[in-house]
Amino acid sequence: MKIKISPLYFVFGVIIGVGLLYGVFGFLPDGKLHIFFCDVGQGDAIYVRMPSGADLLVDGGPNNTVLGCLGRHMPFYDRTIDVVALTHPQKDHLFGLIEVVKRYTVKYFVTVPVDNPTETYADLKKALEAKNIFIKYPTTGTHTLHTEWTTSSTAVIHPITFTGVNQTGGTTSFPNST
Repeated sequence: MKIKISPLYFVFGVIIGVGLLYGVFGFLPDGKLHIFFCDVGQGDAIYVRMPSGADLLVDGGPNNTVLGCLGRHMPFYDRTIDVVALTHPQKDHLFGLIEVVKRYTVKYFVTVPVDNPTETYADLKKALEAKNIFIKYPTTGTHTLHTEWTTSSTAVIHPITFTGVNQTGGTTSFPNST
């Protein structure tokens, strides 16, 4: 018995196949640095795709709009963000990171050693703890990041030491240590 395929189905299959190939190969690392400033309203969120294909997200904005930005600019098959950096623990920078941590595999979470007694920051720390992601506090010097694609170095120029206000209103110093 001979199977006959309608030309319409054949053309449709070719179009789908080409679209899938473009979707996979169109997102492979191209050796260029890509920086996307995500429009999240009040606050910040910056997505960086390194020439090697490593992903960096700086802040998450005041809502979950950052998820749409990641969906547009990350490959659909990539569910890993190599580094998430929180510049400071205020809602307009951290709220979107709660869902990012829940939905993506985050290898490193980097922030400043400042506490914030709000419920939003507590929710972020709970999400990090639930996925066994440790919070790293960078200090002055060069830090190396190893990914499956490459090794990259980052120079941190501040803080040599950091002084912040703790929850009781006193001053806390963080020496130059990792």
